[in-house]
Amino acid sequence: MSLGHAEWPETGEMVVATVSRLETYGAYVTLDEYVNKEALLHISEISSRWVRNIRNHVRENQKVVLQVLRVDPFKGQVDLSLRRVNKDDRRKKIEQWKKTRKAETLLKQAATELKATPEDLFEEISPKLNEAQINLYDALEQAAKKGMTIFTDLGIKTKTAEALATVAKDKIIVKGVTIQGATGAEVVQMGVDTGTTGDSRGWFVIDTPVGTYNPDWAILKHDGQALYLVKETKGTKDFWKLRTAEADKVRCGQKHFAAIGVPFAVAVSADEV
Repeated sequence: MSLGHAEWPETGEMVVATVSRLETYGAYVTLDEYVNKEALLHISEISSRWVRNIRNHVRENQKVVLQVLRVDPFKGQVDLSLRRVNKDDRRKKIEQWKKTRKAETLLKQAATELKATPEDLFEEISPKLNEAQINLYDALEQAAKKGMTIFTDLGIKTKTAEALATVAKDKIIVKGVTIQGATGAEVVQMGVDTGTTGDSRGWFVIDTPVGTYNPDWAILKHDGQALYLVKETKGTKDFWKLRTAEADKVRCGQKHFAAIGVPFAVAVSADEV
């Protein structure tokens, strides 16, 4: 199933493909995200260096991330490149591809509960998601943490929203963390990675060029007064050690809060919260 994809990829697009057969002049691949589409990875586009033996670079049944060079729907031809794909491109594409596959699997399960086809269910909800500029996986991830309101707020029918939220909560794992501060103030932490415990604020979402971002944050109750702290809890402050998409969202969060004059920091321990 490749819901939401056009019939053909676009020039410059990164695609996931499976090597189907090798020839002396290149490799033929099937495009995993497009139905019944075969493409050619010419030997000149495998490496920037001379390729003595194509099998030293790709093998049959291997999954590869490739860049689309040319598309000719009339001839049914797609030309691809491996040498133009860098490590960062590959990591981002694989992450996006895995999320898309999981979202499609969850959509199938929700469709079964609703006694509908996955295609019909996707056709029902996709206009609402597109209008809100949120992809299916991100919506399901939010539903796993906050319930079906992410869908009902978009105008999706309650029965449909409930089915989607149920499978999301069952299959997407979120973790809740409660920290007791040194002053005895109660800290309730929530975020895109940790999920929610205690008080929750479903509106605490930032739209960024790389997707929606939920920074970790806290409510401190002290002497009857509520104080808000904006934190991002990570295992490291070295962004180079984080996933690219994760680091990009944190950088967007930093700029967002700087622009409105709210302190924002990355914490690696409870003491720094």
